[in-house]
Parts: sequence; C-alpha cells; structure tokens
Amino acid sequence: MIKAKEAAEKALIYLRELYPSALSSQILIEEVELTDDNKFWLITLSYIPPTTNPFIAISLASREYKVFKVDSVTSDVVSK
Repeated sequence: MIKAKEAAEKALIYLRELYPSALSSQILIEEVELTDDNKFWLITLSYIPPTTNPFIAISLASREYKVFKVDSVTSDVVSK
C-alpha cells in the first residue's frame, strides 16, 4: 500500500497535466483521506485557475477544488 505522501504527489502530477497553466505555487493540498476499505486515497487539491483579466489580483481570485481518487496499491489516479 502506498503512503499518503505518494498519493498526494500522484494527484499533484495529475493536476499539473490537466491544467498546465495553473501556477504550481498556488496549488494546495487541502485534504488527504483513506477510504474505509483502504482501497483508495481521496486527495483534495485546490488551485487558482489562470485568468486572462490582468486587473484581477491573484489574491482575489476564487480557488477551485478537485478531488482525486488514487488507488492505494497501484498509485494510479482512477478518477478526478
């Protein structure tokens, strides 16, 4: 079984692949949870989506949240 840290790293990599324009420095790990049956890690990440409006400060932008389901044996991201 993989550890929480490895599951979170897999979710981070996956998020960066899905949203390459999201600033890595703005991605946060919000929650890490192992399912009751120990089959999956549920990793909640938040990030500030890129904006084309130069007048919106990064601190005022809304965070978006994604939950990634990571297989606890294979470390594959099985859903997002």
